[in-house]
Amino acid sequence: MGMVIEGGVLKKYNDDPGITALIVPPAVLEIAPCAFCGSALRHVIVSEGVKEIGRMAFCDCTELLSVTLPESLRYMGYRTFGGCENLKNVKLPASGFNFADGCFCGCTSLETVTLPADLGSVPEMTFAECTSLKEIQIPDSVRCIGTRAFRGCTSLFSVTIPDNVREIDSFAFEGCNMLTVIDMPDDIKLKYGCFRGTSWIGSEVDFCIYNGNLLQYNGCEQHVVIPDCVKTVSAYAFQSADTVETIEMPDSIEDIEMYAFAECAHLKKVWLSENLGTVSKGAFSGCTELESIDLSGVVYIEPEAFRDCISLRDVTMPDDPELCMIEAADDAFSGTPFELKEEGFVIVDGYLVKYTGKAADVEVPEGVKAICPWAFVYSNVESVVLPEGVTVIGANAFSECRFLDTIIIPETVRYIGRYAFVHTQIYPDMMPENLLCSPDVFRGDKDYNCFNGGYEPFI
Repeated sequence: MGMVIEGGVLKKYNDDPGITALIVPPAVLEIAPCAFCGSALRHVIVSEGVKEIGRMAFCDCTELLSVTLPESLRYMGYRTFGGCENLKNVKLPASGFNFADGCFCGCTSLETVTLPADLGSVPEMTFAECTSLKEIQIPDSVRCIGTRAFRGCTSLFSVTIPDNVREIDSFAFEGCNMLTVIDMPDDIKLKYGCFRGTSWIGSEVDFCIYNGNLLQYNGCEQHVVIPDCVKTVSAYAFQSADTVETIEMPDSIEDIEMYAFAECAHLKKVWLSENLGTVSKGAFSGCTELESIDLSGVVYIEPEAFRDCISLRDVTMPDDPELCMIEAADDAFSGTPFELKEEGFVIVDGYLVKYTGKAADVEVPEGVKAICPWAFVYSNVESVVLPEGVTVIGANAFSECRFLDTIIIPETVRYIGRYAFVHTQIYPDMMPENLLCSPDVFRGDKDYNCFNGGYEPFI
């Protein structure tokens, strides 16, 4: 029973019946991982001399009410006090101290804590689900507030973010439903969902905008025109905005974060910014009435971007296939009319954006006018027949198709992008006679113009 100490390391504490308070002796330099895990102790004093407390050392000590930590302490590991649901107050060393993720996660009775004056960051999930935490003083030394650091702190009413903080990471204050007052620098970077579910963004104004970030839409209009000052539509900003039917975006918008418009059940049409290069993960997923969108300026479509958009039929792609730069993830259009599951093709407005099939011998359907970049990458195809009318084979279109040794290219093809056949069994002498291709199509570092058999760099 009691403490097991070896070479200055407190390896394990075994509960003694009737013992509710403990002083860790000065001879201890380190408390090992899980040493007190699940203990029934109510009060612990860690003596001066201890420099490190290992991961989960006091995890799930549900009876623990107070703990005193020494100034000698330099580091606490992952979830050191995680799940100590009755721990109310903690004073950390004044300086020279750091801790890992989730140190106080789930300490639902924790009301106050004093952070070290020279702390560089508040790690991920440090105070997540600390539902009694009413206030927190963030030191001026902090430069980053980590992912979910204060998530679910439902008693937190106000917070002051020092001027030195450069970034608040994703979901940092998510679910802090009482958080109404936030004082922070104008040039801070806010990552997706960092204030999702707070009273601060659930205000009466239609658009909650901070430093160019549209954090949340609170309106009830059918036709929404996003203000010109917006540069980024944050994650989940319009999620489940059931009244919205059409959205116009200004050209000031350069970024739409993940799930920004997800589950907008009645959204029918969207006019995207001309400066938007990427449609992020799940951006329009579950918009079951979405019918029309212009993707002519988009370069990359991330996974699930249009998942289950079952009404989506009118998609505008570039007028000139030679300008086709769109790359799409495998499941970007899953559950849409563009996904031909049996054949494994995803074809949008005549552009074959992705092949997900398993067949060794593939015949691309009639009507396709361009093979998009990366469309067949890493596929197990062995032979491919392209139909008349295809004019472009995009960059990396067949790269890494290690078994591909036969391809029928029609005379209509005028341009083949760089690396289109890298790491395949297709070689220059297999190209049509009227289409001379630079070696970079097979291996190289520049795009080349294949028009009229030319070798000039493609610009």
